[in-house]
Amino acid sequence: MTEKTIKCDCCQKDSGIEASENVGTNGARVYRLGWIFKNLFLYTGKASDTYIACSKECAKKCRDEIFSRENVSPEKKEEVSSTSQKAKMKNPQMAEETANAVQRFADLLNKIPIKKEGNTKS
Repeated sequence: MTEKTIKCDCCQKDSGIEASENVGTNGARVYRLGWIFKNLFLYTGKASDTYIACSKECAKKCRDEIFSRENVSPEKKEEVSSTSQKAKMKNPQMAEETANAVQRFADLLNKIPIKKEGNTKS
């Protein structure tokens, strides 16, 4: 009985890591090795368009192959890249807003009186 391991989708280099049925789990496992896991659903509309690559060079080859197979236009590539960049630029602002909201929630929780056990008078 041979166990299936995760391989680079481009050059077939073996990671030595046992494969899971879940593609996302496999991506997380090889990410720890410095490998690259990408899901190109924003470009193609298909969640199945994923790849695992052992290097930047292999990742580029995999991405280009999927773009070619799915006929992803230069306009679509630019649109997704632009949207992605805008979202990345908002991360610091969203992190600050989230931290402020959590602090307000903690402040409200601290105002709630806590009834201690054993302090009941008959």
